[in-house]
Amino acid sequence: MINSKKQSVTENTITYHYPFIDLEKKKVEAKVTVDQQMYLSVAVDLSNGVIQIEKNAADFELALTDDQKIIEQIKTMAEFMIFNQIDSYSKTFLS
Repeated sequence: MINSKKQSVTENTITYHYPFIDLEKKKVEAKVTVDQQMYLSVAVDLSNGVIQIEKNAADFELALTDDQKIIEQIKTMAEFMIFNQIDSYSKTFLS
C-alpha cells in the first residue's frame, strides 16, 4: 500500500501601495504588504537622495525575497512616477 500526500503550495500576495506621492517635492512613500500584513515601509526623497526604511520583521519568520531588491524596485518606481507625473499607483502580484 502506498500512501501519498498532496503538498499544498501556498502563494503569498504581495502588494505595493504608494499612499503618498509628492510630485513637487519629489517624495514617494511605499508600503509593501504580504497577504494584507504590513511587511515594509519605504520613504524615498529623490530631491535629497534619502531612503528611509521600516521593516515589520516580527510578523515574518523568513524573508520572502531580498529586501534590497524590493527597496531598489521602489526607488526605481518612485523615479518613474516623479518623471512621468503619476500621482497614484498600486500593484499586486503573487510570489
